[in-house]
Amino acid sequence: MSVVMEATAHAPVDQRRSTLDMLYVAHYPEALRLARVLAGDPEAARDLAQEAFVRVAGRFVHRRAPEDFGAYVRKVIVNLHRSQLRRVRLERLFMPRLLTRREPTDPISAMADQDRLRAALQVLGARQRAAVVLRYCLDLSESQVADSLNCSVPAAKHLVARGLDRLRQELEGDDDE
Repeated sequence: MSVVMEATAHAPVDQRRSTLDMLYVAHYPEALRLARVLAGDPEAARDLAQEAFVRVAGRFVHRRAPEDFGAYVRKVIVNLHRSQLRRVRLERLFMPRLLTRREPTDPISAMADQDRLRAALQVLGARQRAAVVLRYCLDLSESQVADSLNCSVPAAKHLVARGLDRLRQELEGDDDE
């Protein structure tokens, strides 16, 4: 650990802030160039670079090799950009479904659908119900669901899959009536 960073780790907030300021001034131009090349849009690039610095700022003192701050910022920018691309790809994939999905014109039938779903959710076990609600109602990632349920990611995926299968069975059974 460099002497500056080691001293900064235990320094008052003002001194840490000035170290962060120095790191920002030193690394922001390169970070912005990388973000511009990745994003293609100057506004999106500024947002990407700023978000990367915000995420790195709280962790730079605790890094084993704080002198690699620039490399760390670059890695965060690339990962943020990949996440954005993934999100856009998913939006494009599901947008046609949303546009063609028929919304109930009758508010009473919409409430009935919600009531059917609530009733079907109650059939699930507590962990399956929690997994499905966390994943699809709160839109958490699989790893966030696993953290919330204190289980592994494969176990969380299994809970969600089994819960969805059971929900389909329940809801299809309701349609037969």
